[in-house]
Amino acid sequence: MYYFYYYFYYYYKYYCHYYQSHFHYHYNQSHYHYRYYHHYYNYYYCYYYYYYYYYYYYYYYYYYYYYYYYYYYYYYYYYFYYYYYYYNYYCYYWCYFCCCNYCCYCCCCCYFCCCYCCTAAAAATPAAATAAIATAAAAIASTADTTTITTTTTTATVGSAATSTTLLLLLLLLLILLLLQLLLPLPPVPLQLLVAVVVVVV
Repeated sequence: MYYFYYYFYYYYKYYCHYYQSHFHYHYNQSHYHYRYYHHYYNYYYCYYYYYYYYYYYYYYYYYYYYYYYYYYYYYYYYYFYYYYYYYNYYCYYWCYFCCCNYCCYCCCCCYFCCCYCCTAAAAATPAAATAAIATAAAAIASTADTTTITTTTTTATVGSAATSTTLLLLLLLLLILLLLQLLLPLPPVPLQLLVAVVVVVV
C-alpha cells in the first residue's frame, strides 16, 4: 500500500511536468487558442491532483500509524474481554439472550460486547432462534432463583445451628457455676449475679 501511493505520487509529478511543457508550447502558439486553454485547464487540474496525493500520501502515513495504535488497542481490549469472560460469567450468559431477534447477533452489556451464533437447528428460522434464546433465558433464570433459594436456606440453617449451640453452651456454663457453688466452700452467690455474668460473657 505504501509503495502504491509512493509511485502514484511520482507518476503525477512527471505527468504534470508533461502538461507544463505543453502549456508553454501552446502559450507561444497564439493560433492554438482552444488547445492552449485545454492544456491550461489540464495543467492546473493535474497539479491539483499532484498536491492532493501529496497530502494523501502523508495522511496515509498518519492513518498507518493510527492503525497500528488501534491494532495494539484492540489486543488490549481482547484481553480485557477475556478477563470478563472468565470472571463475570453471569454477564457472559446474560449476553446470550439480552438483545436477540435473529440467530446471529451481537450484544453489549456489563461493560463489554460479545457476538454469538445459534446452532444450525435454531438457525432455521428467526422464530426458532428466538425460542432457543427464550429457553436459555428461562434456564438461566431458574438456575439463578434456585441458587438464591439454596443460599438463603443454607444461611438460615447455619444461623439456627449457631444459635442453638450458643444457648447450649450458656446453659452448660450456668450449670457449671451452680455446681461449683454447691460443691466448693465458696461464699454464696445470688442466682441473678450468675445470670448477669453469663449475659456479660455473651
